[in-house]
Amino acid sequence: MEKVAISVAKSSLNSVVHVASKFLAEEIGLLLGVQEELFFIKEELEMMQAFLRIASAENVKTETVITLIKQVRELAFDVEDCLREASVYLMKKKDAYLLGAQ
Repeated sequence: MEKVAISVAKSSLNSVVHVASKFLAEEIGLLLGVQEELFFIKEELEMMQAFLRIASAENVKTETVITLIKQVRELAFDVEDCLREASVYLMKKKDAYLLGAQ
């Protein structure tokens, strides 16, 4: 059960790190003025990935580690939701700007 939880959490984090990297690559952070915050989030997510790799490799099964894994997974989902909402918001603003410019 713990291995499944770790696997799901790792997968979630991989997805979120990918989305955060995409935001940085597309300079969305610059548009919102939150470039530094995005770098911070990306670094924190990478630290969480490292934690999950260690927990998985060492097969740690303490209640504390299991709770942390659950919290990391939930946080990854929350961050991914926020990044996707920001992306939709920016696309709407961009579309409105382009329509107004024509």
